[in-house]
Amino acid sequence: MLGLVRNNENNQNFSNSIEYEQKVKLYSLDFEEFLWALGYSKESLNVLREYFDNNAPVPSGLNETLESLFLEYMVVGGMPEAVTNYV
Repeated sequence: MLGLVRNNENNQNFSNSIEYEQKVKLYSLDFEEFLWALGYSKESLNVLREYFDNNAPVPSGLNETLESLFLEYMVVGGMPEAVTNYV
């Protein structure tokens, strides 16, 4: 679970009266990481990578599935907490 983090210009730990906080940069998940979160294995994504590396056309059934998954990714977004809630 991710929480809100207070900004700290020096990127150091600092304390307030409640607890210690640390500045953390968060990045969104890319499409491949989104697919991992949905349960697709690295091995199955390597098959897709082979099409790309060989500049080969992706079979239409696989392409339709990927288009649908990419639309889901665009709607959900790539922020980890949003993806966790979606999954």
